[in-house]
Order: sequence, then structure tokens, then C-alpha cells
Amino acid sequence: RAEGYADPAMAPRFGWVTEVDALDPNSFPAKHTALGRFQRAGVACALAQDGSPIVFMTEDAPMGRLFRFKGAAPAGDGGSALASGTLSVARIQGSTIIWQDLPEALTSLTATLSAADQAGGSAFDSPAGMAIAPDQTLYLACSGNPGRGLDQVDALNPRSGNGAGHILRFTPQGADLAAKVFQGEVILLAGNPAADPTVRYAPGSMVWLRAPRSLTLDRQFQLWIGTDQRGAVTDAADGLFVMRTRGYGRFALNGAYMAPIGGAIGGAALGPDGH
Repeated sequence: RAEGYADPAMAPRFGWVTEVDALDPNSFPAKHTALGRFQRAGVACALAQDGSPIVFMTEDAPMGRLFRFKGAAPAGDGGSALASGTLSVARIQGSTIIWQDLPEALTSLTATLSAADQAGGSAFDSPAGMAIAPDQTLYLACSGNPGRGLDQVDALNPRSGNGAGHILRFTPQGADLAAKVFQGEVILLAGNPAADPTVRYAPGSMVWLRAPRSLTLDRQFQLWIGTDQRGAVTDAADGLFVMRTRGYGRFALNGAYMAPIGGAIGGAALGPDGH
């Protein structure tokens, strides 16, 4: 919700990460103010090597930033694990990202994004869903940004004026999600290969897509990709796609389900049996 976002009177109402224990009907939702206040498109959680919680978050904007929160206490400490910690923003340097810490005490409830600007946070092309692999690899879906100019392209947002989107893979130094530096690479440049010469799909890909938005990793290390063109009717319907991330045919793309025209895929979830 964007209307009235800068109004301090609206601060308690939206822009926060709220934790809900779906398995406990008597639990009370917890608002985690230490994670900052801004419009989010995706959240992904894991543990650092020291046992502290790590929360990655994407800003829901065409030139959105990628944030990381590292809790000050181990995750086993219950509700206090996300009560305090360090919030940082990713700054692109070549094909890597460097995490820049934000001030511990932000001056206002709307200061998260301005602090990210001052820290040199880099803009991604509509960053959205994320997935974290057991080896601590972070995958990020960028839904596309036709407003990026020629002078704004970089190694991790390599196309200007392109709304088809792409998918990034990040490897943290030392396989620790709390590391200062992550090595990044583009593993897919979306779009119609028949109409866009800038697309990039791995050999063996059987389909193509636009606007990747949600990511889920299964037990076979396959990445399930949901697309969302926000209702636009183009030369491809939205759908659910599968990408191998290991072994033979790595990063090859296949289709799993196509949504009705004008529809979108909100995401995929796996049951206890992996289905």
C-alpha cells in the first residue's frame, strides 16, 4: 500500500514484516520493527553460520533495493531473535554485491529507504521473490524494468528498457549468509527468443517466460518459478516453470503449468512429502 505512506499517522498500519505462527491458533502476530519499514515484494529467511537469523527482503519498486537483516541473538532465543540486529542494503560492485550496514537508530519510521540511498544501495529491476538453497546459495527473481536507462545498466541488471526480467544467483563468501560479499551471476534473461536478441536461456530449455516473480526450491534442487505480468496480455501467458540448478542440464527451463490469459502465479509451496 503506497497511499499516505509518508504520513506518520499511518506508520502503525503498513510497511512492516509481521510474523504469524500458522500452527498455533493462540499465537499473537508479532510486528518486527527492527527489519525496517518499506514496501516489500519478497522475504526469505535462513540461518547464518553462527546460528543467528538472516532475513532477506526486496523493495517492491521498479528500481528496488535488496536488504538483509542479521539478528543479534541466536534463532533459538525465540521471539527475541528478530527484536534487534543489523539491517543492511546490497551495493553492486562489478558482478558482486557488498552489504552496507544502515544506522542502528533510524531517525524516523520512514527513514529505511533514505538510509539505503545514503549507504549507496543499488537498484535492481523490480526485485521480487527469493529462494535459499541448502548450500546457502541465494536466488533472486527480478520482474523487469523498462525504465532502466542505458547509463544505468550493470553486471547484475544488464539490459536497458527491458520489462521481461531476469533471475540472479548469489554465492556468499565462505558459504555464510552473513558474509560481507556475495558473488553474483545472471542465470536467465527472460523474454521471447524470437523477438528479443538479448534473452539468455541455458541449453536444453524447452520454454521461455516473462516477468519472473516468485521462487521456490524443492528437495531435488529444482527452482519453481512463478511469473506475474500484472494482468498484461502479451505474447505469453503467465505460468509456473521449473529450472534445474544442479547436475546435467543445469539452469535448463521447462514448463509445469500455464495460467489463464491475464492471470498470474502467486507462488508455489511444497508439502511435507515434497510434492
